[in-house]
Amino acid sequence: MRKIFLKKINQIHILLLLIFINIFIYISHKLITKNFIYSTYEKDLQSFFVILNEVLFFLPFVLFYPLTSFLNTAFYAKKYIIKLLASLFLLLSVIIYISYYNHIFWLALFLNFLLALLNSFYFPIFYAYITKIAQKHLALKINLLIGISGALAILMAFGASSFSLNNKNEISDFINLIGLSFIALSLINLALSYKLSILQEKNIKYSLKKFLKKKLFLKNLKSIIKKPILFPSILGISVFLFLLESYMILFPIYVKDVLLEDDLFYIYLNFILLAIGFIFGSFILKRSSETYLEFGFIPLALSGSCILTLLLPHILNHFVVFFLFGFCGAFIIIPFFALIQFHSQTKKIQRVILINNFIQSSIILNCIIFIFLFAMTRFNINYIFYILASIAFIISLYIFKQLPFLLIRLLTSFSYFHHYKFLINGFENLSSQKGILLIGNRDSFLDWAIIQMIIPRKVHFIMGNNIFSPWYIKIFIEKFSFMSKNLKEGLKLLEKGEVVCIFTDEIKDDLENTISKQQIEIIPFHIKSIWGSSFSKDNEEFSLKNKYLSQKYICIAFDKKINSLCKTEIQECILKLSFKTWQMQCEATHTIARTWIDCAKKNLSRIALIDSLNNTSFTYREFLSLSLLLSKIIKNNSKALNIHFSRGSYAPKEECIGILLPISFENLLCNLSVLLSQKVIINLNHNDKNIYSIIKNSNIKQIYTSRFFFKNLDLDFNDKNIHLIFVEDTLKTIKEQKNKIFLYTLLISILPKSLLKLIFSPSKNNLAITNINFENNQGFMFNNRNILSTIMQISDQFNLRNDDIISSSFPSHAFFGFIMSFLPILTGTKTIINVNFKSKITNQITITCQEQNALKNYIQILNENAFINTRIILSDNKINQDIKEKFESKFKKRIFCVFGINELSPIISINTDQEKNNNLGHILDGIAIKIDEENSKNYLLNKHGTILLGGHQVMVGYLNDKKLTDETIKEIDGIRWYNTKKMGYIDENNSLHII
Repeated sequence: MRKIFLKKINQIHILLLLIFINIFIYISHKLITKNFIYSTYEKDLQSFFVILNEVLFFLPFVLFYPLTSFLNTAFYAKKYIIKLLASLFLLLSVIIYISYYNHIFWLALFLNFLLALLNSFYFPIFYAYITKIAQKHLALKINLLIGISGALAILMAFGASSFSLNNKNEISDFINLIGLSFIALSLINLALSYKLSILQEKNIKYSLKKFLKKKLFLKNLKSIIKKPILFPSILGISVFLFLLESYMILFPIYVKDVLLEDDLFYIYLNFILLAIGFIFGSFILKRSSETYLEFGFIPLALSGSCILTLLLPHILNHFVVFFLFGFCGAFIIIPFFALIQFHSQTKKIQRVILINNFIQSSIILNCIIFIFLFAMTRFNINYIFYILASIAFIISLYIFKQLPFLLIRLLTSFSYFHHYKFLINGFENLSSQKGILLIGNRDSFLDWAIIQMIIPRKVHFIMGNNIFSPWYIKIFIEKFSFMSKNLKEGLKLLEKGEVVCIFTDEIKDDLENTISKQQIEIIPFHIKSIWGSSFSKDNEEFSLKNKYLSQKYICIAFDKKINSLCKTEIQECILKLSFKTWQMQCEATHTIARTWIDCAKKNLSRIALIDSLNNTSFTYREFLSLSLLLSKIIKNNSKALNIHFSRGSYAPKEECIGILLPISFENLLCNLSVLLSQKVIINLNHNDKNIYSIIKNSNIKQIYTSRFFFKNLDLDFNDKNIHLIFVEDTLKTIKEQKNKIFLYTLLISILPKSLLKLIFSPSKNNLAITNINFENNQGFMFNNRNILSTIMQISDQFNLRNDDIISSSFPSHAFFGFIMSFLPILTGTKTIINVNFKSKITNQITITCQEQNALKNYIQILNENAFINTRIILSDNKINQDIKEKFESKFKKRIFCVFGINELSPIISINTDQEKNNNLGHILDGIAIKIDEENSKNYLLNKHGTILLGGHQVMVGYLNDKKLTDETIKEIDGIRWYNTKKMGYIDENNSLHII
């Protein structure tokens, strides 16, 4: 399989080189003939020959459309046709060189026509060949590569032509040299064509007479024009190309007549910047759409190109205009070409590209004639720009009317001030042109818009009328009929080959009976956004959610088509897809250290942490600066102390560093700094009788602690070869280095987060072990993915708001406490440590996690209004039922019990059922449940059995115990499963019960 993939990549590289050579010769020859026109003829003749040169450049695509259509339809041996065209290309290059050497202008001018004629055959075959070897979901990437290759060729062509202008004394020799380079490149072109593999194709024979008599070329043209997506996409590319052609013709005239400049180098320099803008835009587009077709920026790009054309005569700095025009071009041509490929059948792609070339060339030729007529009448050139921009804008409005889904991203981004980056899995499953029924979960009230943003077809949604959107979006939805009120309407659309989407919470019992007999494709999907969506399913929650301007990741996984409409089976498919979305989320965030830099950079001036005991607070800027400085010190300490640790049989590769601190600002700072230094955290429990054994087993050589805290402990490390580092001394040293603090603060303030991560946290390995937690002298190893997955799942459960403040009394050596200390600072939520509920600031706490002893103490010392602003109170499942009831009775607040297993890092559910202690409630989203009935003993009912839990939370393994790890953790179908060895079952409400 790998060899086949590499072979396809190699073939694509050959085709890209072929197109580069072709376009370079094609454009260079056109520009050289234009240079000759400008340097030889007077003004009136200049205009005539320039127009003639442009006409010859596009005329063959229109004039010979029936012939090219016949030849592309009748012959399918693409490799041999490319060889033939490459041979003819070599012959033309030789003739071009002869025309250059002998200064035969008329021959050189006519060769533009012959080159265009060759390309009218070449381009459709090229696209058919590349579509045949590349999958449809790669259409955008392939077009990006084609666009960049073509833009580079044009850039080099303009560069070569402009260079000849500055060497007028040796212009003849230079042009001859270019002619020789054409021959050399044509030889390479011919050699590469022999490297192409032979594709398996049917050889369909047609007679030219029959083809012309039946007017099949006109039927093909009419069939494409009727296509609801193909024709508007072709028009979209045409809009940019005819504006570009107007620049090519009118801008030199404008420079000479209006600016009174006679420097062709200045003109060509502008077009060089246009090509650079196109390349730059292509790279931006590539970053925006790694896994799907990004077409959401087309409206802005089309409108921008029209506006730039209107402003061109009025802006003195034309370099900026041309660069931005090229930038817009990338966001028009590449996505539209990708849409054309995506919606074209592979066997008909040649026909589509032929018609695309015919329509675009016809429009451009009409543009050229229009410009020529106005130029002959000495019409004001500014008004010509205005007219062309207006025509382009009117065509753009028609395109938006035909493809209204292009406007969804623009409208939602404008309405809610959010930028999204989509991560898509299974996009290739959407390539069918038949009717598709999408069935998936609902993550927020904007999911309908999110689905439409990534699917390059209009999607009809079966939803109620409770759409929370501004009035103009509601009008837009009604105008273009995006919503279907019921299943019957959706069924009619499916029969017409449309795409219909329904969310699982909208599914009624009659779904299976209603459309089970229909021949449609059913594709399940799962949608999830990192750190939860800012848009709650509950519309009233929207104003309370985090609405900071930020880029949000939204992960969507599409399954292959299924044949069943059984609600249970669909839900199982969606559950399986949820693992893919969670995996994409974790991989997108990379590591905890990089996530911390991202979050801090986004919230630099906001308060990150308040120490209520010491009455101090730290902004994200201050806290990030301190953590980066301390991480540098930790690295230096390891080198200065010459620490060499011996790695165990099943242990992390990095050094393990102990942290022996109570709940405090210093504790959180040390934990973050150790991760930034790419070492492994072990939070030590001073009350653990096995502490010396833990230190020995994990090869800890340095421990960060507090002098004041340590002197009260009954611990002695003098004979253990342990280096104690007191945080007070380290922080004092940092505070004395004012210049370094200023430098780090400045870097954090001015550098982009990507550069900060590259400097301070270059590793992206989210599978690297970052934490080891101990219980009963047994070590549990966790990586970035384990911890980040847990934090994401809990933040989803909490439904975090913009004004939330979190506190926790769980120590960091308890893994739940470790997770709860990291959750606020990785989600941009304010946290309070050393909580004193008698102080005023603690009355602002909205989410708190409290141990049993702390709750017992609060019952005794606090009044009943202490938790009036607290909306979520958490404790572990070991809480005494009597204490729980007394607390709830006094403060009128529910306590939600967290159920955890160390091996699942560590939280698996938050139980909201206060009556049944054996009911763990709904397992956190992203954790799989399996009841292993076969290996269970003494179960009462068929559905009872051993509980297996799987997903991204399952730990790496037990420290220095690979045998036990292999016994308890198994990988099945790409999911790691942990055997809890506990008996249980899942009830009808999908809640997990332990027996």
